[in-house]
Amino acid sequence: MATFGLWRFKWNGSNYESRMNGATVQDFKNRGFDYLIALDGEGNMSNYTGNGYNDGRELAEFLSDKLSGIQYYAPIPFYQYGAGNKNARDNPQGSFDNSYWQKWIDAFLSSSDPNLLGFYWSLESVLQTTTGYGAGKVSVGLIEGLSQYVRGHGFKLLWIPALGGRTVDYLKKKSSLGDDPSIVQYNIRQYFNYIFCQPNYYQNSRMTPTNTLYEYNDLKNIVDWIYEGQMYIEMEADKAILGIPEHCRCGTGGCCKEYASHYIKAQKDVLGSKFYHRAYYFSTDLRVIDEMEDHCQNNLGEHYV
Repeated sequence: MATFGLWRFKWNGSNYESRMNGATVQDFKNRGFDYLIALDGEGNMSNYTGNGYNDGRELAEFLSDKLSGIQYYAPIPFYQYGAGNKNARDNPQGSFDNSYWQKWIDAFLSSSDPNLLGFYWSLESVLQTTTGYGAGKVSVGLIEGLSQYVRGHGFKLLWIPALGGRTVDYLKKKSSLGDDPSIVQYNIRQYFNYIFCQPNYYQNSRMTPTNTLYEYNDLKNIVDWIYEGQMYIEMEADKAILGIPEHCRCGTGGCCKEYASHYIKAQKDVLGSKFYHRAYYFSTDLRVIDEMEDHCQNNLGEHYV
């Protein structure tokens, strides 16, 4: 069993800094996290100069220092730096060889940080190689080349796709080309060591494309689909748990705790236990984890982490 905490950082225009409100590596360990996944907002929080090697080396030095004492996964940024920037760092339909992303990875490989376990492909669109990610599609060949390169060097490759409230029927839908947007059978599942799916139940009150209510039974169906696809789950909560408005579907407070705890309840109801591996999103405040730990133990008799 392994628990992955999502550790967030940003480039402030001149250097990197943590976004975790002063939380240390030991703070994560104290809450039961085994590994950290460094998140950069799909690339929007990582510096971009166009030189993949120099950009990667800059972040590698920062992460090696800030995450000393725990094993972690470094991001592979998709978008260019800047909030809302939707320009890819290289051609997503091109070859991985000699791309910005290969040079970025080379910088991390040259750092020889013993705590680096692998990489996280940061583009979250679950349909990025079929329907697309907004500006276009990512080629399966690019993902395949990326995977072969990372894993060929003895590292692991992770992905955390956002399901966006899509129904199981939609996720299983076949395109006219025979591709499976569900990523399970025919598409890119095989290229990742671990996939942690974001159900987005905590955030979304309605489902896509049916526009029906996203109910607890729908979450159970998603958990079953994730399990059948040999994938894992991302646990979702944020500072709305603490009374600070963020992305919870019901605003703030106790209702948010209830929706977040449904992730535990659904796993128990469908699988009989929690997923063997789990990733945890909690915004930028570890107090969210503390609140959910208390809530789940008191109401479900189960640890949250």
